[in-house]
Amino acid sequence: MLRKTSGIVLSTLKYKESSIISRIYTRELGTKSYIINSVRSAKSKNKAALYRPMSILDLLVYERSNANINRISEAKFHPSSFIVLPNISKTSILLFLSEVLNKALIHEEEQDYQLFDFINRSLIYFSKAEANIENFHLIFLIQLTNYLGFDFEGNTALMAVKNNLKITEKDIPSTQELQLLNALRICNFNEQFSLNSNSRNSLLRFVLQYYSTFISSLDKINSLDVLSEVFK
Repeated sequence: MLRKTSGIVLSTLKYKESSIISRIYTRELGTKSYIINSVRSAKSKNKAALYRPMSILDLLVYERSNANINRISEAKFHPSSFIVLPNISKTSILLFLSEVLNKALIHEEEQDYQLFDFINRSLIYFSKAEANIENFHLIFLIQLTNYLGFDFEGNTALMAVKNNLKITEKDIPSTQELQLLNALRICNFNEQFSLNSNSRNSLLRFVLQYYSTFISSLDKINSLDVLSEVFK
């Protein structure tokens, strides 16, 4: 059965000699895996570019409910999609978010317009932003919890982390930091906050600890160290 949908590429893996398997979070079908054949051949370089993590695509897909991997009939960049020009800060944030979303959305197999639309419009904002992007990923992850079903609130999050993880004294946010985290729940992405790199990285790790109390696969994010280095 052919279905039309928009999709956000979460990850792409090489498969055999010239194919890839791409995991895509779709607006109509949830998270799906697709095999795309002969996309890494010399004649298909442009097709491979479609499946960069965090690309926003318009898709026509073959949908078989009992299949673990489906196929794509047509794919093209959505008009709102974007290409991040060489910018180590933006590239690092997208790499980090693609890893988090790839793990956080692995069981999102049902249609959820609100969740998809939040991610979509956040990425579009980020692609156009020219300044004040250093807190984007922190704000995004805090606000994303509202759509994942475990809405972030400072004191509640602290209790959850203390109850589920071995947390050291140095990892516990101060009262002022918890108030800041609560402010990030309802702010706009372009609002400015006085956060130095150490505080930002510390709060980000705390938010990820909160995530991991609900999503066990998020206990290790490989790109976090790279992101921390970029925003030193």
